[in-house]
Amino acid sequence: MHAVRISRLIKAMREEKAQAFFLSNEENSGQPDTEYLTGFSGTTSQLLVTAKGECFLFVDGRYVERAKKEARGINVVPVSAVAPFSKSLALLINKLSVKKILIDGKMTSVATFMRLKKMLPGISFSQQPGILQKVRMIKDAKEIALVTKACAITRDSFDKIKNRIAARMTEIEVAKMLEKEFYLQGATGVAFPSIVASGKNGSQPHAVPTNKKLRKGELVTIDCGAAYRGYMADFTRTIVVGGGSPPARLKRHLEAVIRAQRAGCAMILPGLGADEIDGVCRAVLREAKMEEYFAHGTGHGVGREVHEMPIISPRSDTVLQPGMILTVEPGVYIPGVGGIRIEDTVLVTKKGFKNLTG
Repeated sequence: MHAVRISRLIKAMREEKAQAFFLSNEENSGQPDTEYLTGFSGTTSQLLVTAKGECFLFVDGRYVERAKKEARGINVVPVSAVAPFSKSLALLINKLSVKKILIDGKMTSVATFMRLKKMLPGISFSQQPGILQKVRMIKDAKEIALVTKACAITRDSFDKIKNRIAARMTEIEVAKMLEKEFYLQGATGVAFPSIVASGKNGSQPHAVPTNKKLRKGELVTIDCGAAYRGYMADFTRTIVVGGGSPPARLKRHLEAVIRAQRAGCAMILPGLGADEIDGVCRAVLREAKMEEYFAHGTGHGVGREVHEMPIISPRSDTVLQPGMILTVEPGVYIPGVGGIRIEDTVLVTKKGFKNLTG
């Protein structure tokens, strides 16, 4: 499994004519890529992968035993507590006669990069921010299973609590109730702090839950996701507090967003441009004279991170491929009135798509 992932990285290295790839996991940075490539789950490490497929994982004394257990087939290099990681790394790079190193600028701090440049004056560096997200875009079978589980927990949790959402509850209370249910359903974490935005607060796409009390008959948008063993889900519904019909002034908007979201999902097919998914959602809202209230792209990838590649927007040049997992989430947001968003996480299959949260 990890060998296949590393082979994708090596392909990216060769395209850049680099002999090695460097990845730094700073203390508690939370970056997901070291574990993705090696299986090592510790919070501090540095990884060097050569174009020949050699992998060297540098860890201090806290993690040597764990690294040897988790990172099977990887050369674990213990680093002394009194010697900087970069010094041990520089010695190895010089020994391997590496001339050019590819790094993910998004995952490497400026301080680490400057130390490497100082210690390796004869080495050239190619910075490619997001290169690992490109490697991770197509999920393997294990990843698909983990995202599918996270999505099932998310949808089941929402179904459990949606009829308990009532007037006079606060947005914060709803968020806490939902996230508690995630854990009861088997989640190992929360993909991101849940968004609960009721009434006028719904006009903020990334609103933070407040002590505002929900009112019967108003709309509330709930954007949430469980995490399961390091993989995420993303799911949004806009519902009427207490059930019944939406407010008259927003009924047409809710119906249009639902149509746009369904149209976007129905378009998903390998070989289609990600921008075309965005285009069909936007066209539905344009026809309903609501496009001006659509304040973001239609979606994004989901996996080790809740927001990753591919991006589903007018600017995207990504072509959909089987194994990609992405969201479709059109919305309308009207300042002073409220907002609506409908979102599902979907898997691109050989013949179309599978809705993982629907």
